[in-house]
Amino acid sequence: RMSRRDIHLLRHMIIMFLIFIGGWTPLYALFAIQSQVLANPMLSKCFTIWCQLAFLCDIIDLYLYNHELRNYLKTMFCRCL
Repeated sequence: RMSRRDIHLLRHMIIMFLIFIGGWTPLYALFAIQSQVLANPMLSKCFTIWCQLAFLCDIIDLYLYNHELRNYLKTMFCRCL
């Protein structure tokens, strides 16, 4: 039987993986199709920005998930104010 913590961690890992796959799949699909069909260059730029946003979401999620780092940053921010 898995503990509650393990289930929460597994759910978190699956969400991060889905964000990664959802961010990079459109760009890879475009590159695969682009050799056969002429694609709009603007579409490539939009998909690149989408990849970067997915990467940023993963990084922000990791910062939010790390309780010690979050508390440290909160303490440092409160000291500056």
